[in-house]
Amino acid sequence: MIPGLLLMGLILGAGLGSLFLGSARVSDSTAKAMAVLIQIVLTIGSAAALILAAGAQVVVDPVILPWSSALGIAFEFKVDGLSLLMVLLTAGITLGTILGTRLQTRRFYALLMLLEAALLIVFSAGDLLLFYIGWELSMIPILFMILTEGGPNRRSVALRTFIMTLTGSVFMLLALLLIWLYNPVPSPLSMTTLVPGLLPFGMQVLVLAGFGIAFAIKTPLFPFHGWQADTYQTASAPTAMIVASLMSKMGIYGFVRILSHFVPDALAAYGWLIVLLAVIGVIYAGAMALVQTNGRRLIAYSSMAHLGIVAAALISPSAEAQMGVGLQLVSHALVVFGLIFVLDILERHFQSGFLTDFGGVSALNPFLGSIVLILVLASIGLPGTSGFAAEFLLLLGIAQYSVVVCALVGTGLIIGAWYMLRFYRASMLNPGSGSSSFVLVRFSESAVLLTTVFIIIAIGVYPRLVTGILHWSILGKGVGL
Repeated sequence: MIPGLLLMGLILGAGLGSLFLGSARVSDSTAKAMAVLIQIVLTIGSAAALILAAGAQVVVDPVILPWSSALGIAFEFKVDGLSLLMVLLTAGITLGTILGTRLQTRRFYALLMLLEAALLIVFSAGDLLLFYIGWELSMIPILFMILTEGGPNRRSVALRTFIMTLTGSVFMLLALLLIWLYNPVPSPLSMTTLVPGLLPFGMQVLVLAGFGIAFAIKTPLFPFHGWQADTYQTASAPTAMIVASLMSKMGIYGFVRILSHFVPDALAAYGWLIVLLAVIGVIYAGAMALVQTNGRRLIAYSSMAHLGIVAAALISPSAEAQMGVGLQLVSHALVVFGLIFVLDILERHFQSGFLTDFGGVSALNPFLGSIVLILVLASIGLPGTSGFAAEFLLLLGIAQYSVVVCALVGTGLIIGAWYMLRFYRASMLNPGSGSSSFVLVRFSESAVLLTTVFIIIAIGVYPRLVTGILHWSILGKGVGL
C-alpha cells in the first residue's frame, strides 16, 4: 500500500510543480533549480517505492479512491515490477534532462512537469479510464513544447503529431466504451476486476483494433510512424529526449498491460498482424536509417527498429520474451536518451545537425568519443551492455514463436550495426568540415552521461538488476508482465 500512496504523492508533486514553475514571478534560472529539486525528490521517492515494494515481491495491492459510484469508476493505482521500473525511469530521465541540458524557459519546465505527471499516471494506472486520462493529458504539454521550443516548421510538425496521436486516442476511447458496456461488474474499467476474455470475440477484435491503433501510433509501428522523424528533428533537444526515451514506451507498455491480458482470443487470432507490421517496420526503419544524413532522424528510425523488435516479441507467450520486453524498455530508454544528449552537444558545437558537418570529435575530446562508443555498442547489442541482455531475451522469445520471424528481425539487428557504426565513424572519426576546436562538455553534461553509461554497463553485466524485479511481475499477481 505504501508504494501506491508514494506514487500518488509523486504524481501530485509533479502536477503542483508544473503550476508553481509556470508562475510569472519565477525566473527561468529559479524554475530550473526548483525543477531539479522536485525531480530529485521524485527520483528518490520512486526508488523508495521500488525498494519498499521489493519486500512484497514487487506486487502491491491497489490504492482506490472512489470517483463516480454511479458509473463504477475510481482513481485506482496498481503497481508491479514493470510499473515501478517505468516510474523510476521517468523520474530519473526527467532529472537527467533538466540537469544536463542548457537553461530553458520556465514555461518549458512547467510543461515538462505536467508531462511527467501524465506519464506517471499512465505507468501506474489500475483503471482503464485513468490510463486514458493520463494518455490524453500527455499530448497537451508535448504540443506546446514543440510549438514554443522547436525549430523551423515546428507548427506543421506539432499539428501533425497532435492530429495523429489524437486520432489514436479517439479509437482508444471507443474501445473503452465497448468494455464499459459489456462488463457487468461494479467497476467496469478496473484492471483488477476485469476478467480476461470477458468480451465476445467480435468485441475483443474491436477493442484490439481501438487500443492497437493508439499504441501503434505512439510507439510508433509501421505504417503509423509518419510523425516521428520530423518530431525528433524539429523539437528542442530536451523535448526530443523525453519523446524518444519515455513517450515512445507508452505504446509498448499499453500492449503489455492491457491487450495481452484482456483480449487474449483476439490477440491469438490476429496477433500475427502485429508481428507482420513489426517485422516490416524493423526492415523499413533500418533501410531508412542507412540513408539519413541528419543525426536525429537516424536515431528516430533506429528507435523505430528497436521498438519494432519489442513489438514482434509481444505475441510470444514465453517468459523470456516478456522479460526481454521489460528489459528493452529500460535499456532502449537509456541508450536513446544518451544518444540524443550527445547529438545536442554536437549540434551546438558544429552549429549543424547533419552528420557530414560532424567529425574528429574522438580526437578533440576522447572522453566524449568513449561515451559515444559505449552508447553505439549498447545500441548494437554488444555483450556487456544492457542492449545485449535485452536483445538476447527478445530473440530467444521470438524464436519460440517463429524461427522465421526471429531471422527477419535478426536481419534488422545486422542493419542496425551497419548504420550505428556509420554514425560513429561520421561523428567521431571523420575529419568533417566543422570546427577543429575542443568539443566542450560541461560538468553537468559529463555527470549525466557518465551516470547513463554506468547504468547501461551495470545492467549489461548483471541483468538481474532489472529481470529480478520483473520476475515477480511475470510469475506473481501483477497485471500483464
